[in-house]
Amino acid sequence: MANIKRFISFLLLGFAGCFSTQTIAHGLEPIFISVITMENNQYRVELKLPDEYKEENSPYFLLPEDCINTQFNPLISTLNCQESLLGKTLDIRFDYYVPQISTLVNYYDQQGNNELVDITTKQSWTVPVKVDNSNLNLRYLIVGFEHILGGFDHVLFIICLLMIVKSRKKLIQAITGFTIAHSITLFIVSIGVISPAIEPIEIIVAMSVLLLSYEIINKKEGLTAHYPVTVSFFCGLLHGVGFSSVLSEVNTVNLVELSSILFFNLGVELGQLLIVISWLFINFITNRFNFDQKEIYKARVFSIYLTGGLAMYWVLDRFFLWFEARSIHLFV
Repeated sequence: MANIKRFISFLLLGFAGCFSTQTIAHGLEPIFISVITMENNQYRVELKLPDEYKEENSPYFLLPEDCINTQFNPLISTLNCQESLLGKTLDIRFDYYVPQISTLVNYYDQQGNNELVDITTKQSWTVPVKVDNSNLNLRYLIVGFEHILGGFDHVLFIICLLMIVKSRKKLIQAITGFTIAHSITLFIVSIGVISPAIEPIEIIVAMSVLLLSYEIINKKEGLTAHYPVTVSFFCGLLHGVGFSSVLSEVNTVNLVELSSILFFNLGVELGQLLIVISWLFINFITNRFNFDQKEIYKARVFSIYLTGGLAMYWVLDRFFLWFEARSIHLFV
């Protein structure tokens, strides 16, 4: 009966999450504007928007009068200009509001050289005459760092793992296993060795958070407590595929260098390290000072039920989005 009550509580919190605007799994992901130089002063523009972002507020360039914008769909267009845009400054506009997230322009010249520019505070972009990729690795590091901190499903998985594994030795092994595993899949997917379907894996990633939160609230040693390294390694393989999907959004034309993958992964590791250090610091503060243990316990229980509810919401939301996309091909 107690297990049924816990499951119903997860359901109720999951439905509550459906009505919340703050349950986006990757709320800090940036907006990517990819500009690919083609022949005869033509440019292909592709947008990559975060989940739940409204297409109606998509960014666009204010173009010179000699440029014609041909829209294929809300996210892809082609610019045909009489003169080259090299060296020209283009203003960037949003129809409804300027979003409080990063906006990055990912530019490719005709030779495939890449430059990643953060235009969040400028709202304008100068088309480079010569690509400067001296800070490209730093940009990839920042994107990886922001992704894991903005990917609440990844953050909650790590925190749940920290709450389940009590042994310091096993915890280090579990975090190491998770790191190695997601690094493996991030690399092999990014270089094109395998091309897994992202949607079902994102569903399983959300289920991994649900599994861990249930183990915590159940108070009995479950699969993760008995085999922390195995569970963290397996889940790390899945989370790595999710990381690679973000890297593929940056590399629009599938020209990715090994250094870019390494620095993106390094950014992910730094974000992961920050999560672990923050959790250990919070534990140190609560143990060092005389806090009311009953209140801490209540806060802990509430946070776990909330985590389980959010995870269930993500599972259902991602499943219906995936099913809807599959249905379009089946019935249209």
